[in-house]
Order: sequence, then C-alpha cells, then structure tokens
Amino acid sequence: MLSSLGHAGHVNDKSIFANIRQVIKPMSKVYIQIVGSEHPTPLLDPYIWKHIFPNTMIMSPGQVGKIIEYDRYFWLVSKDNIYYDYFLTLIAWYENFQSD
Repeated sequence: MLSSLGHAGHVNDKSIFANIRQVIKPMSKVYIQIVGSEHPTPLLDPYIWKHIFPNTMIMSPGQVGKIIEYDRYFWLVSKDNIYYDYFLTLIAWYENFQSD
C-alpha cells in the first residue's frame, strides 16, 4: 500500500511511480491511498510545509489520474471514498488521546 503519495510532494510524483515500477512484479497490484479533495489544495500550515512535508499538496483524483495516465504502466481499477471510515478512526484516536 502506498499511503504517502501526498506527503512526498507533488514534485516527486513521477519519480515515486518510477520507483514503484522498479520494485513490483509484472501484473502486481498497488493500492494507493490519498487524503484528497475535489481540487488540488496546497497545505496551508507554513511550518509543516517547510519542515515536515515540503511541497505537500492535498491531491485531487484528477491529479492522481494524470500521473497514472502519464506513466502508462499503471491502470486505475477502482476508487473508493473511505471518508466515513477514516472519520471514525480519527474520532477513536482523539478519544484515546484524551483518555491518556
């Protein structure tokens, strides 16, 4: 599973997919999970942008599709919205944090 696509910065997208291509076997499946939005959105916190995740952008499905289309090695098989499941996870983390 690739869950760091947005964290690596949009300037690295093509190299990330090139690296994936080098390590997977032909006909392998790669699961990509992103925190996305309807439109590309830059991360607004300057400290996180500079020190933790430089060039981070909340990606849109269209951006991921363009990367896959450009690469011509990967196919988009399906996309799912796991918002509600992720929301429940965040609530559980918050409750655990508050109880400690």
